[in-house]
Amino acid sequence: PMRLDSETSYSSPLKTYYFSEQRRKNTLSFYELLTNLSTIREHLRARQNGQDRLLTVQDFLDFITAYELAEQPLINTHPIAQNEDSLRLLTTYKAKGLEFEHVFLLSVHDDIWGKKARSNSNNLTLPANLQHVRYRGSSEDELRRLLFVAITRAKRGLYLTSHAMKDNGKTTEPVKYLLEYTDGDQRISGVLPENNRAVDSVEFSAEETMHAVETLWDSRHIELTADLKSLLKERLQKYQMSPTHLNTFIDTEYGGPAVFLLQTLLRFPQAPGEDGEFGNAVHATMDWYQRRINEQTRPTVQMSVAEFDRQLDKRYIARDRLEDFRSRGHVALERYIAERQSDFDKPGRSEVDFRSEGVIVGSAHLTGKLDRIEIDETQKTIAIIDFKTGKPALKWDSSTKLQKYKQQLYFYKLLIEGSHSFSNYTVTSARLEFVEPLSHDKLAPPLFVDFSDAEMQATKDLVAEVWQRIQNLDL
Repeated sequence: PMRLDSETSYSSPLKTYYFSEQRRKNTLSFYELLTNLSTIREHLRARQNGQDRLLTVQDFLDFITAYELAEQPLINTHPIAQNEDSLRLLTTYKAKGLEFEHVFLLSVHDDIWGKKARSNSNNLTLPANLQHVRYRGSSEDELRRLLFVAITRAKRGLYLTSHAMKDNGKTTEPVKYLLEYTDGDQRISGVLPENNRAVDSVEFSAEETMHAVETLWDSRHIELTADLKSLLKERLQKYQMSPTHLNTFIDTEYGGPAVFLLQTLLRFPQAPGEDGEFGNAVHATMDWYQRRINEQTRPTVQMSVAEFDRQLDKRYIARDRLEDFRSRGHVALERYIAERQSDFDKPGRSEVDFRSEGVIVGSAHLTGKLDRIEIDETQKTIAIIDFKTGKPALKWDSSTKLQKYKQQLYFYKLLIEGSHSFSNYTVTSARLEFVEPLSHDKLAPPLFVDFSDAEMQATKDLVAEVWQRIQNLDL
């Protein structure tokens, strides 16, 4: 849905057309559509990162036009290639340096790989002063080397195929390097291993030949299929679980396994919510503030608010409501920084990314990004700070939202203590910091979590169970 103004909303028919339940049943078609959309989105995000303003629809049209003028494709590779049962069709040049379980080499004829092939690329006569630019790749020596490359790509099975007659009725000759000869009724190769020297001959009836021609004619209309696990195999191999993923998977009210599959594994494009964009602007401002502190240049409250304005202007928030969010951010940051700036005097880091930290719990690969950590180098301890926007909470209760927050803090503890960079540190405390005040003159106190061994073990067990379900696509 796309809101046009504060009174009306509009839902594009494109979503129904492209993402209907019927289309989802065709796994390959649906997956291919999502991967191509993801490719466009990634390129647009890279373009947005270099801008201080929010990109518009006209910017998107200019972006597409630029690719069209440059004749550059803006699509992902075809997902059928990811199917475990798929075949890769390559030239010998493309296959250099690669290996395959089985290799099928087509048309092993003398006019393709041997002496008769030399004249095929020399049909254009060049004057003497340009002879040096002629491509020599089809010389007999080069073709022999290419044939060697082709046959050495196979790890387990090598299949050399040819046909006795061309479409025009002319006969073919086998490539001379195979040293084929006739021994009685059997055709033999003199160079292949002893148990594989016999050349198998397959006779096709007229009906089979016509069926093959018909299949070739109809092939453009054949709809390829692939199972979801094959399509997602590479993503599952590289997948790392974040606390957001875990919460989405187990959230039976607003999420669940099906939503996790669609949003996280299939990467269904989602329009960001305005409250989320506001929160991102606040988090980016707090990151900016911490970095300035680490550089020994403490920003003023006014400088911080100006940074927030810069961050907010890049967010996807309707222009008619932008000022409301701007005012809301000013009130929050002016109060929060004025009261809590002394907390930033403690050595700390912000937006700490654990993607490359190699955190493994059981068989689960974990990742995440922490808003802020306070580091005590003497005691080798770390305190976790997680910034929250929205209505503050004064105590832990049984609400789904607060239980998610608590689970995130346990997850962060696993990240820190299981990482390479902080393996010698212990997380001794964790707290939620509500940036927005209870009222214009009062902040909510930090909400601390008391870590318990029982809850930590329960978190590990949950991570292990969800990880296995994700890897098995038990969704």
